[in-house]
Amino acid sequence: MSVRMRKSDGGGASFGGKEYPADAKGIVTVPGEAVAALEDHGFEVAKDEIEKPGKTDTEIAREAKIAELLEAVKAAKIELKGDKGNADKKAALDAAVGALNAFKAEPVE
Repeated sequence: MSVRMRKSDGGGASFGGKEYPADAKGIVTVPGEAVAALEDHGFEVAKDEIEKPGKTDTEIAREAKIAELLEAVKAAKIELKGDKGNADKKAALDAAVGALNAFKAEPVE
Protein backbone atom coordinates (compact mmCIF):
# COMPACT_ATOMS: atom_id res chain seq x y z
CA MET A 1 0.00 0.00 0.00
CA SER A 2 1.26 3.47 -0.83
CA VAL A 3 0.78 6.45 1.45
CA ARG A 4 0.90 10.11 0.45
CA MET A 5 2.88 12.30 2.86
CA ARG A 6 4.13 15.86 3.04
CA LYS A 7 6.74 17.86 4.92
CA SER A 8 6.46 21.56 5.65
CA ASP A 9 9.44 22.36 3.39
CA GLY A 10 7.81 20.50 0.49
CA GLY A 11 10.90 18.39 -0.12
CA GLY A 12 11.19 14.80 -1.21
CA ALA A 13 11.97 11.77 0.91
CA SER A 14 14.39 8.88 0.99
CA PHE A 15 13.64 5.44 2.40
CA GLY A 16 15.35 2.11 2.02
CA GLY A 17 17.93 3.56 -0.35
CA LYS A 18 15.27 4.87 -2.73
CA GLU A 19 14.42 8.51 -3.42
CA TYR A 20 10.81 9.70 -3.49
CA PRO A 21 10.52 13.15 -5.11
CA ALA A 22 7.77 15.54 -4.11
CA ASP A 23 5.14 16.53 -6.65
CA ALA A 24 4.10 20.12 -7.37
CA LYS A 25 2.00 20.16 -4.16
CA GLY A 26 4.94 18.93 -2.04
CA ILE A 27 3.43 15.44 -1.71
CA VAL A 28 5.55 12.27 -1.76
CA THR A 29 4.09 8.82 -2.33
CA VAL A 30 5.92 6.22 -0.27
CA PRO A 31 5.38 2.60 0.72
CA GLY A 32 3.34 2.07 3.89
CA GLU A 33 6.34 0.71 5.79
CA ALA A 34 8.11 4.09 5.36
CA VAL A 35 5.47 6.08 7.25
CA ALA A 36 6.80 5.69 10.82
CA ALA A 37 10.38 6.44 9.78
CA LEU A 38 9.39 9.52 7.79
CA GLU A 39 7.16 10.80 10.59
CA ASP A 40 10.30 10.83 12.75
CA HIS A 41 11.75 13.24 10.17
CA GLY A 42 8.86 15.70 10.13
CA PHE A 43 6.60 14.17 7.47
CA GLU A 44 2.84 13.90 7.99
CA VAL A 45 0.25 11.74 6.27
CA ALA A 46 -1.45 13.97 3.70
CA LYS A 47 -5.04 13.22 4.71
CA ASP A 48 -6.41 15.82 2.33
CA GLU A 49 -4.61 14.07 -0.54
CA ILE A 50 -6.02 10.59 0.08
CA GLU A 51 -8.83 10.79 -2.46
CA LYS A 52 -7.47 10.11 -5.94
CA PRO A 53 -9.20 9.38 -9.23
CA GLY A 54 -9.69 5.69 -9.89
CA LYS A 55 -10.01 4.68 -6.25
CA THR A 56 -13.17 3.11 -4.93
CA ASP A 57 -15.02 4.55 -1.96
CA THR A 58 -13.89 1.51 0.04
CA GLU A 59 -10.22 2.15 -0.81
CA ILE A 60 -10.53 5.82 0.09
CA ALA A 61 -12.25 5.02 3.40
CA ARG A 62 -9.61 2.39 4.20
CA GLU A 63 -6.75 4.81 3.51
CA ALA A 64 -8.42 7.45 5.68
CA LYS A 65 -8.83 4.96 8.55
CA ILE A 66 -5.19 3.86 8.26
CA ALA A 67 -4.10 7.50 8.31
CA GLU A 68 -6.19 8.05 11.45
CA LEU A 69 -4.70 4.97 13.15
CA LEU A 70 -1.19 6.05 12.15
CA GLU A 71 -1.81 9.41 13.81
CA ALA A 72 -2.84 7.60 17.02
CA VAL A 73 0.38 5.56 16.91
CA LYS A 74 2.39 8.73 16.35
CA ALA A 75 0.70 10.50 19.29
CA ALA A 76 1.31 7.52 21.60
CA LYS A 77 4.93 7.34 20.46
CA ILE A 78 5.42 11.02 21.25
CA GLU A 79 3.88 10.55 24.70
CA LEU A 80 6.23 7.65 25.42
CA LYS A 81 9.36 9.43 24.21
CA GLY A 82 11.46 10.50 27.17
CA ASP A 83 9.40 8.40 29.58
CA LYS A 84 10.05 4.89 28.28
CA GLY A 85 9.70 3.37 31.75
CA ASN A 86 6.05 4.43 32.02
CA ALA A 87 3.99 1.23 31.74
CA ASP A 88 0.74 3.09 30.99
CA LYS A 89 2.29 5.01 28.10
CA LYS A 90 3.91 1.83 26.77
CA ALA A 91 0.53 0.07 26.97
CA ALA A 92 -1.11 2.96 25.08
CA LEU A 93 1.48 2.69 22.31
CA ASP A 94 1.05 -1.09 22.16
CA ALA A 95 -2.73 -0.66 21.96
CA ALA A 96 -2.44 1.89 19.13
CA VAL A 97 -0.07 -0.34 17.18
CA GLY A 98 -2.35 -3.32 17.84
CA ALA A 99 -5.39 -1.43 16.53
CA LEU A 100 -3.48 -0.44 13.37
CA ASN A 101 -2.24 -3.98 12.76
CA ALA A 102 -5.70 -5.46 13.39
CA PHE A 103 -7.29 -3.07 10.90
CA LYS A 104 -4.63 -3.77 8.29
CA ALA A 105 -5.22 -7.52 8.74
CA GLU A 106 -8.95 -7.20 8.07
CA PRO A 107 -9.98 -8.49 4.66
CA VAL A 108 -10.57 -5.82 2.04
CA GLU A 109 -14.05 -5.99 0.57
